[in-house]
Amino acid sequence: RWVVSGGEDGLVKLWDLTAGKLLHEFPQHVGPISALAVHPTEFLLATASSDRTLRLWDLETFDLVCTTPPELGQIRAALFSEDGAALLSGGEESVRVWGWEPVRCHDQAETRWSRLADMCVAPGGKLVGGGVREAVVSVWSVDLNQMRPFSGAPPPTPDGAQAGGALAGGYAR
Repeated sequence: RWVVSGGEDGLVKLWDLTAGKLLHEFPQHVGPISALAVHPTEFLLATASSDRTLRLWDLETFDLVCTTPPELGQIRAALFSEDGAALLSGGEESVRVWGWEPVRCHDQAETRWSRLADMCVAPGGKLVGGGVREAVVSVWSVDLNQMRPFSGAPPPTPDGAQAGGALAGGYAR
């Protein structure tokens, strides 16, 4: 029934297809929208923009839940894990795994994807794939079960680093 759209003007819009009307606008991004993701079980929306941030929205109240710190480069893809417990972002330099309330980066891997076009997670959450350039696909090994909050691992250090991350090296073909 609902459709979410993001535009070059930085606006994210929530539409009701049944009623044929706009339900709400989310105007807080300051650059073109680059990615949208809807939580698999909750009324939660993730948006990414060329302003280098991810924002999470409560779709019942339309309130902003949190905003990630700006990344070094543009975030080009965002998706929730299969169970909805984490949010993955793919940027020019890295893949990051986020939690919210409060916002925190659980893990990251440097990818140097640069021109990421799309990203997906295989069923079971063991592989992350990214379409990078014409005819190039990168695949990263990931095990969400080895990552906080799923593993019970200690919290990251103040600089955000975490020993023994769940993301491992990549393969490009």
